[in-house]
Amino acid sequence: MCLSRWVGRANLAAGLLSLLLVGCSQKSGSEGSGSGLPGANEGLRDFSALLQSLQTEGTAPPTKAAQYRQFDVVYPAAGIMIPNRTLVYFKGGKINPDSDSRVLVAMQADADKTGGWVLLENGEVQDLTASEIQALKPAGEPIK
Repeated sequence: MCLSRWVGRANLAAGLLSLLLVGCSQKSGSEGSGSGLPGANEGLRDFSALLQSLQTEGTAPPTKAAQYRQFDVVYPAAGIMIPNRTLVYFKGGKINPDSDSRVLVAMQADADKTGGWVLLENGEVQDLTASEIQALKPAGEPIK
């Protein structure tokens, strides 16, 4: 079997697995105070790991949502949820575990209107209400 077929099958398997994880692995919304989208918690944790990996490599994160598809094998949730706009990344957002600021790096789509999961600069993923999210400073403009 040629390499391109194997890679194609691996991408398909990773995509199907991540859809299963995104759709079925979320616990009930009682963990937080917002209206967390099923799978957004795991997607933001996956995205945090991706950002940390890029920072370690000294590589800037992509500036367009579609460019995150290239990471779908290693970071399946981020590789799917950023391009399909289930998660929103704010350009320039970084992970700094030592930070005590409440800078918004990424969030589930429309969380600023309905409440939901967010990724903060210190790497924490939290389920917040819409008003709590609106009080946060985003790292930059949302990528398109």
